[in-house]
Amino acid sequence: MRITTFCMCIALFVASCATGGIELPEKYVLDDQLESVPDISKYQGYTSWDAVDSQSLILQTSPSNYYLIVLQTRASELRFSEAIRISSSGSRVRAGMDTVTVLRRSVKGPPYRIEKIYRLKGREQVQTIREQIRAAK
Repeated sequence: MRITTFCMCIALFVASCATGGIELPEKYVLDDQLESVPDISKYQGYTSWDAVDSQSLILQTSPSNYYLIVLQTRASELRFSEAIRISSSGSRVRAGMDTVTVLRRSVKGPPYRIEKIYRLKGREQVQTIREQIRAAK
């Protein structure tokens, strides 16, 4: 009886994992507004970053390249962090594969998986999206 119950629990867990990932809050589903990209190619680091809220940040990789990075889960310490570390797969940062690690006072937090990457077109769009996400509940 105990083995059967255990096996059923494991089967339900595996099935729930296979039926899809974590559903993002609506304010991060911006496919109709922004260009969703699977990765940031030729990634050689970032020049600046800004936490929008606890689950998203804007990354600047060159003077004219900006990306909205949406994390799979909330990172409550993101808005107060001094630095971040972004993993990469070779010279690419990939949604669903790579992570953002929040660093505070030289203490490394847990990695947060990148769920979505959107390419932003200039500073005006950066400001518009930042305000839109912050205003949404």
